[in-house]
Amino acid sequence: MKAKFIVLLLINYIFLNACDSVALIPLTEVPTPKTATLILSPTNTLAVTAIPWSTPTPVTLSGYPTLQIPIGLTDIFPKVPIKQVDFSTHELYIGKYVVRNWCKELGEFSHACIVTVSSIGEKQIEITGFPAWLGRQTGVSLTGNGIPDIVIDTASGGSDNGERVIVYEAGDSPRMILTAIGNMVNDQEPGEFMDLNGDGSFEYIGLRRFWSQFCAYCELWNPIVYEYQGKSGYVPATYKFKDFLNPLIEDALDDLSGFRKKYPNILIQFTARGEEGNINDDYFRAVNDVYKLTAYYLMLGQKEDAMKILNENFPPDKALEYIEEIRSDIGLFIAP
Repeated sequence: MKAKFIVLLLINYIFLNACDSVALIPLTEVPTPKTATLILSPTNTLAVTAIPWSTPTPVTLSGYPTLQIPIGLTDIFPKVPIKQVDFSTHELYIGKYVVRNWCKELGEFSHACIVTVSSIGEKQIEITGFPAWLGRQTGVSLTGNGIPDIVIDTASGGSDNGERVIVYEAGDSPRMILTAIGNMVNDQEPGEFMDLNGDGSFEYIGLRRFWSQFCAYCELWNPIVYEYQGKSGYVPATYKFKDFLNPLIEDALDDLSGFRKKYPNILIQFTARGEEGNINDDYFRAVNDVYKLTAYYLMLGQKEDAMKILNENFPPDKALEYIEEIRSDIGLFIAP
C-alpha cells in the first residue's frame, strides 16, 4: 500500500504540474552572487538567483544584531558545548531584516542549526532544528501581496511528521503566516508551494501522517493543502482541491471491494490498541481502508459519504461513535 500510495502521489504531482492552472515558483540557478537579486514580476511570481549566502550585513544595521549565539541555544544541546568559533554563519538581507543561518556539526551524520531573523526594534526570531535551513522560496511574495516572505524548513530527526515549514511575512513587523508539520515530498524540503488555481497566491502542499488514537490498525498518510486566507494566514483547505485525495479514495475503494470478494464472511472491526491479536495483511488493509475513506470524505466535506461507508460496515450506533472518533483524530483538517 505504501508503494502504491507514493506512486499515486507522484502521478498526481506530475498531473498538477502539467495543468495550465498550476504554476511552480520559477527559480533560476546561477552562481551565488554577492548581493541579493529579487525581481517581482507583474504576476507576483519571482525570478530569483540562488540564495546569496555571502551577502554582507547592511550598513544601516551595522553592529546589530550581535554576532553572539542566540540566548538559550546552549541549553538545547547541554552535552555538546557550543562556542562561537564552532559555528559557520551565513547572512541574507530581506527587506529590513537580516536573516542568518547558524549551524554546528554534531557528528558525521548529524548537525544542529538555527535560523535567526533580526531587525532593529523587533524581537529576534530564533528557529532551531536538526537541521533548520532557509527554504528556496525565501524572498518570494508567496501570497501575491508584494511583501517578501521568509521560509524556514526544519527537521527534528523523527521518521513521522518530523519536518516542519514556517513562513514569516517580512513586512513592517514579522508575521507568521504558516506553520505546518509533515513528511518530506522530496529530498530537499517538507512540501511544495504551487499556485493551484492561478490566482497569484501560492498554496502549500505537504504530506502528513495521522495515527488513530482509538483504532490499532488505522493511519493516514496523505497530502494536505494549505491556502492563504488574509488575516488568518495559511489554513488547511484540502477540500477545495479534491484532486489530491480522489485517487487515494479510488484506491481504497478498490482494495475494500477486493477484500469483500475474497473474504465475504469476515466482519471488519476497529480494534483498540492492545487487542490486535493475529491479523493478516489483507485484513489490516481492509480495516485501514474503511478508516481512510471516512477520514478522506470528512476532509473533503462529504459527510454523507463518510457516514455511508461506516454504515456499510458497522451497526448505526457504532457508526455514529466511530465518526466522532475519526473527527477527533484529524481535527482541524476536516472541511468546514
